[in-house]
Amino acid sequence: MTFEDLLAALGVIVNGLPQGLLALTFGFASVPTAADFIVGAIGCGCWELSPLFPFRPKL
Repeated sequence: MTFEDLLAALGVIVNGLPQGLLALTFGFASVPTAADFIVGAIGCGCWELSPLFPFRPKL
């Protein structure tokens, strides 16, 4: 993992914060969804796979 990868991951997190806050105002269940995405990310990392699903939920 390079420094550019870490910057890209940080950019994704910063970009997703406003969308997540907006989703919370509409009653989106963020904790179960976040747990599922974390499990998926760990699984993809263990098998060195690219994710087969987008990490960006559609609202």
